Amino acid sequence: MHVLTTIGPDNSTKAVLPFIAGKGAMSRGESVAMFAMQEATYLGAPSAASNDL
Repeated sequence: MHVLTTIGPDNSTKAVLPFIAGKGAMSRGESVAMFAMQEATYLGAPSAASNDL
């Protein structure tokens, strides 16, 4: 499964949805590749990882 996300930390409800979909696919044994573009790239920053989304 390939997941492309563009929603950043400014909208936490929408930002978490691709990760929920990826987790669901992984629980079924599928491999998942996450691609972050635009505002979603901020989700991978160390400062965003320490904050609650």
